[in-house]
Amino acid sequence: MRVVSMVPSWTETLIACGADVVGRTRFCIHPRTSIPVVGGTKEIDWDKVDKLKPDLLILDREENPKSIADESPYKVYASHVTSAQDLPLEIENLAGCFDGKVSAELRALAKRWQSVLAGKRVVPADLRMLPGVIEWLTPVPSGLEDRPVIYVIWKKPWMAANRGTFISSMLELTFCLRERIGEGLSQAKYPEFDLEDLSPDSVLLFSSEPFPFAKFKEEIASLPFASALVDGEAFSWFGLRSLLFIEELQQRRLVP
Repeated sequence: MRVVSMVPSWTETLIACGADVVGRTRFCIHPRTSIPVVGGTKEIDWDKVDKLKPDLLILDREENPKSIADESPYKVYASHVTSAQDLPLEIENLAGCFDGKVSAELRALAKRWQSVLAGKRVVPADLRMLPGVIEWLTPVPSGLEDRPVIYVIWKKPWMAANRGTFISSMLELTFCLRERIGEGLSQAKYPEFDLEDLSPDSVLLFSSEPFPFAKFKEEIASLPFASALVDGEAFSWFGLRSLLFIEELQQRRLVP
């Protein structure tokens, strides 16, 4: 089965499971591959897709606009991943689109996610132990707990990933931060915010993607908040990459 995947997370996962992925987005950077690019996550070049003659187009409702599915002359599978808890069923459903080795590999992946989700949750006392941190730019002072946590995904305007997103569920799995995520923000999944409206006790986690915050470390360090650059792919790429992140933490006994 020839597959065009417009979801970076699924592209990486499907390739690892042996699927014949013949088209991808320019954001599908894992693994490194010469597979033709047919657009981004928000737009698609149908002329390029037509030349690839796919049997299946992979989309996600959170990442791709509905118009791509509506316009598609090809069979579409559109996942809807809003939390880690969605993944066992979503991967099982995706496995149903395939047969043989690819289907079996995907079902095995779903079982691994079930095992991860069955683990216990703890609340570490020190935010400095947060897994996935690339670098603390302004460290959290010792002895302070229960701070609001803002996971920042964009600049101009400032935007955050709030509760109800896959990212927030990953923070819950790795550090049990649910009650502190997005405190002081609107209820939107990806709210815009002003820095001056945040509590001075807030801890800002700047994702390494989609916005390249690693290029703005000096500016971030000058802000009046505890702040860190974190591995955005580990927290937001559902499927294989986020699973490997949590499994590694379990092996290192950093999460139960």
